[in-house]
Amino acid sequence: MGVNQIAAVGGSFIGLIAGGLLSIVDWRWSFGSRFPLASSGTVWSYKSLRDNGVRTPARIDGGATDLRRRITALLVGIV
Repeated sequence: MGVNQIAAVGGSFIGLIAGGLLSIVDWRWSFGSRFPLASSGTVWSYKSLRDNGVRTPARIDGGATDLRRRITALLVGIV
């Protein structure tokens, strides 16, 4: 899961930087280059990124349930 998040955040960051650099040359290039890069990134991610984690059922945390109740009561009081 961490590798997937790194790929997503890294791609978002690199895309912004590359789009800004391409817009210096001509702003239309930043739009024309996004589709091929995004397509190749999508194909690469489907081929190389795998979810190999083991899922185990867990019970609900009592503190999280209490926090949900308190926030709901606070929002109802505000509204």
